[in-house]
Amino acid sequence: MVLNNKQMRRIGRSRKELFEEIERPALRLLPDTPFEYAEWKRAKVHPDYHVEILRGFYSVPHKLIGRQVDVRLTHRIVEIFCNHERVAVHQRRRDRGGHSTITQYMPKAHQRHAGMTHQTLVAQAARVGYHTALLVERLMRDRATPRAGFPLGTGGFEPTTPVRNRQTGSSLSKGSDMRDGQIQIRSIHPGIRSQQGTRAPGTRTSSTEPRQYPRRNLLPVINKHQNRRERMLTHPTLNQMAALGMTGMAQAWKSLNEHDPGQSLDRNEWLGLMLDQKAASRADKRFANRLRNAKMRFPDACIEDISFAANRGLDQRKILSLAQGDWIKAHEQIILTGQTGTGKTWLACAFGHQSARLDYSVFYVRVPRLFEDMAMARLDGRFPRMVDKLARVQLLILDDWGTHSLTDQRRLDLLELFEERYQRKSTIITAQLPVSAWHEMIGEPTIADAILDRIIHNAHRIELKGDSMRRSENNQDLTKQTEQETINPQT
Repeated sequence: MVLNNKQMRRIGRSRKELFEEIERPALRLLPDTPFEYAEWKRAKVHPDYHVEILRGFYSVPHKLIGRQVDVRLTHRIVEIFCNHERVAVHQRRRDRGGHSTITQYMPKAHQRHAGMTHQTLVAQAARVGYHTALLVERLMRDRATPRAGFPLGTGGFEPTTPVRNRQTGSSLSKGSDMRDGQIQIRSIHPGIRSQQGTRAPGTRTSSTEPRQYPRRNLLPVINKHQNRRERMLTHPTLNQMAALGMTGMAQAWKSLNEHDPGQSLDRNEWLGLMLDQKAASRADKRFANRLRNAKMRFPDACIEDISFAANRGLDQRKILSLAQGDWIKAHEQIILTGQTGTGKTWLACAFGHQSARLDYSVFYVRVPRLFEDMAMARLDGRFPRMVDKLARVQLLILDDWGTHSLTDQRRLDLLELFEERYQRKSTIITAQLPVSAWHEMIGEPTIADAILDRIIHNAHRIELKGDSMRRSENNQDLTKQTEQETINPQT
């Protein structure tokens, strides 16, 4: 400590001062995730769809037989990559010559025998004959592991060509058992013949002899934190989630890795949080798509922002009851009437926003624009498809009803539209005209009766009152001045 505070003769400053000035600002906090020691190895997939890593064998998809793969080894995990994509993950084995096999990586023919054990194979051989069981038992006993002898044992069950017994002259087969004086003759597997040719007489293969020549060992892994769990690479899993369209779960998994480095949550809690995040992400995406397709005049209008002032004539209990969406389930209508500027369009968009929250499809259109689109659709032959599209929308918002006169063709178009939606879907209509004047506005008595009969009788009516809400407090003086000039014009 005294040496650090001592001033150096050539520099004129102490070591502590230099540390505080130069090195301390460059210091950074240690990362949340501890450093993970890993080694990479290049290996080739064997014909039995396994790769040998440190005298252990790990399976990969059988389609990769003969391919070169990259292997990442940690203290507990073995990850196998092919063309920079992770194809297999195993827990690292410590036993010599041990096999780690995943059933899904096997060919279909091998998966049928994946559950076979030493006892079941010997029992199956005993049903063929006593000598068959002895042969199978010997095949599996002479191998490094009993499972290594399964291909040899199952190969003995296949029928072979018949041979001639030299003593009796009877016809025998290499798959038949010794019954009634007949002897069973079996073909020796090439693997056994090669082992017998290189083995000294009277000796047996050691049970610890590896199946293949071991390769040079990797450097020993020194793990000072034995209780700390090793982690595998996260970006291959994130890439797979993104490829499967599971971006919500990928974001949740990444967030949990960042905020829970010690993995205090168990796997069930992790899975539950990821599924909740995925469900919320899908719900938000569907809601955003419905709002975008609705094309509402005020997409940000919502029920929570409605002003229930006394001069507007809004019944708060009725509005909140309609916000539950039961009227959409019952295929009912809402009619909003009032003078210009009282907020009819904004309130209709608020109901549309709430319906989109409840997972209903919404579409907003002004009636004058609707008539123009229908006229163009008739000219290019799209009118039936346009009516079908409007009929499928669960909530249709018709704004500015009654601002234009109706021709005969427009009356028929409206009748066709409301007929398709009657008792199937719901509609919101905003109008300055009171409902009592709609019959006269439509014009033709017969068509007017047909249209109004499909709208009025199952509709919730809301009449807005008060002055125009477009008049803000900032231009009150300007509005009053304009009214004074209109009432008392200067001469």
